Amino acid sequence: MFGVGSGAESAVSSDVAGAVAIVMVLVGAVLVVIFGIRLVLAGTVVLMEGRHAPDIGLHIPARVGIWGALKRSWQLVKGKFWRVFGILLFAGLVVNIVSYALQIGATTLVMTVGSWADGSDSSSATVAAIVLGVAAGLATALTLIASLAFMSAVQALIYLDLRVRREGLDLWMRPVLRAGGTR
Repeated sequence: MFGVGSGAESAVSSDVAGAVAIVMVLVGAVLVVIFGIRLVLAGTVVLMEGRHAPDIGLHIPARVGIWGALKRSWQLVKGKFWRVFGILLFAGLVVNIVSYALQIGATTLVMTVGSWADGSDSSSATVAAIVLGVAAGLATALTLIASLAFMSAVQALIYLDLRVRREGLDLWMRPVLRAGGTR
């Protein structure tokens, strides 16, 4: 017969299920970090080595598609995981600190003017609060754009650094740089 278990049995099974869920989340987070770091350069590889990428003077061993870019990113990061992880972690911390500082400043300004406008019955105070709110929203959007551009530049520098260290890209570029940019 199917019956309802005692309260102690359901509490134990609930605790086990909770522990299993926590372990699965932690394992999933570790896998996301490992695969994410190994594949972080795929976008940069597509832009630099993709089939439709412009020729900017870099030595490109072979033009790649999307799957080739994933494989190439994996190869470039291989053996340099902790270095790439550290650089991306530091860059992310810098971006977050600057972003939060700007957002706190903008939020404080909006709240101050908003409280002033709330206490005033004039329409000019309300208009000032609205304009300041829109300006704060634009500042947040510009901060996001700047942080994305900065992180993209960090990824491009990691890509070039790994190519120089692994493939001697600087040696390939030396004759081109001496000749004044012509091949």
